[in-house]
Amino acid sequence: MALNGFGNVVDIVELDLRDVSRSFPCRSFDYVITNPPYREPRAGRITPTEQKAIARHEISCSMEDVMDAMKYLVEPRRRACCIYPSRRLPELVDIAGKRGLELKRLRFIHPRPDRGAELFMAELLKDGKPGVEVLPPLFTSEPPRGAGGFSGL
Repeated sequence: MALNGFGNVVDIVELDLRDVSRSFPCRSFDYVITNPPYREPRAGRITPTEQKAIARHEISCSMEDVMDAMKYLVEPRRRACCIYPSRRLPELVDIAGKRGLELKRLRFIHPRPDRGAELFMAELLKDGKPGVEVLPPLFTSEPPRGAGGFSGL
């Protein structure tokens, strides 16, 4: 934060998101951003490094825990944002909706223009009305040289 000029503006608080009520009053934030563990506990290969495994897989918390924390922290009519694998979009919409967090903006994240989306970024509005804006895709890298257009359609 200091390197980017935010050292005096942003405070970093390290805590278990399942215990946010111990550190913050209910509805105390205008905006919450999280990059939660996004893989199901038994999905894919789990790294032997415990810290990395917990960061990537829902070992210590679930999507429900993340949505519960967002609901608790965000004021009504305020927003929260998270990133998950694209295949989990229906699950997120269901879990968030049950907590009064309405999907308002959605952006798919692709490794390259010629590849399908691997991730999505969702912005949720607490106590919002239905209706979502789909933003242009985000590409994390350029297509390989010589690759022209889209293939396999």
